[in-house]
Amino acid sequence: MKKTLSAQVAVGALALALLSGCASTPAASTTDTAAASGATETDSPQARLAITYDGGVQVLDAATLQVLADIELDEPARISSAGDGRHVALSAEAGIGMLDTGAWTDAHGDHGHSYTADPRLTDIAFEMSTPGHVVPHGEKTALFSDGDGTVTIFDSHELAEGQPEVETVELRAPHHGVAVLLEDGTLVVTDGDDEERRSIVALDDSREEFRRTDECPDVHGEATAADERVVFGCSGGVVVWMGDDFATVPAPDAEASIGTARGSDESSVVLTNYAVEGSPEDADGPRRIALVDTSLADGSEAAMSVVTLPAGYASSTLARGPEGEGLVLGTDGVLRVLSEESGSITGELPLIDQWEVPEDYRSPRPTVTVLDDVAWITDPATSTVHVVDLDDLEVVTEAELDIVPNQLIAVTG
Repeated sequence: MKKTLSAQVAVGALALALLSGCASTPAASTTDTAAASGATETDSPQARLAITYDGGVQVLDAATLQVLADIELDEPARISSAGDGRHVALSAEAGIGMLDTGAWTDAHGDHGHSYTADPRLTDIAFEMSTPGHVVPHGEKTALFSDGDGTVTIFDSHELAEGQPEVETVELRAPHHGVAVLLEDGTLVVTDGDDEERRSIVALDDSREEFRRTDECPDVHGEATAADERVVFGCSGGVVVWMGDDFATVPAPDAEASIGTARGSDESSVVLTNYAVEGSPEDADGPRRIALVDTSLADGSEAAMSVVTLPAGYASSTLARGPEGEGLVLGTDGVLRVLSEESGSITGELPLIDQWEVPEDYRSPRPTVTVLDDVAWITDPATSTVHVVDLDDLEVVTEAELDIVPNQLIAVTG
């Protein structure tokens, strides 16, 4: 693997091709200084939502659910958190662009100053072939390019100034993979090719390999738990980066498929999906989830427990609460709170009508996202977004949208 450094990416042509749409709010300058000139200072951070639909993306005030901008996109885009509490990454065929949600907080020692402005598309863009996972962690964000076999790393907070400086790490071969940069400089990244992917490697800050595991067939997805232990989904179990080496945690079913993981800095436990093709329990979609205790991953048979739920779910309806508790919106329309330790159900909130998991992963389906003790949940069947207070497990507000919501991201502002 070879490390290369690039000061900036050429972005003009890509920005026009990728995100040449129009917004319902006035256009703004691409620099943070110009954007801030029309900003309004607020008493506290103002969280915002980004919601994709067929043809564009809307930005909403997360508290009032007022639509602040409706931005048309020339092609479908997937959205991900960019890591700075302000920007949202838009992934399309030619690369990844950035949406400025128009809410941010500048830290000043023991306090901060918060601002709002009109949401806007920026001209920040990262050219790559078949962009894949976007993984923010700590102060850095890692972009994985499935088609190029590269990882692009930048300081998340540099997005406020425009196109950030990047580090580009060239991998052995293109593949559908994922990378996470840890705070000690270690880059944990998948290694595979178009025929097979079963390996994960740890690279030091010189991007030299110092640890490897080849025990994660069909590796997909990652999540970070407390103490920066990282879980990767595999066929037949998971692999955990323990901080100095990899540990393999086998699933009770050798045929189990795990590819979605949800972590929390507050917990050593990672919640994952759990599916066995042909299993009667999964006849109507997966009903089981797994809880992986990373503190027990190095040799304990108790590291993974499997829990059967009353209803099915989709990857988009798995989330974590403020204390690390599990959150699952079932296909019966009930939001369930799960104990991270036992997987037992500690709370239930009937929320939406019964729904089915669509076969095409790109089709709209309910989505759950969480900031602190609040969850936002979309229902494409009714074009509705619900706001749930997780402390009291009750709906505090909801709104009907004029679009069919697909993906959902919340930013702190």
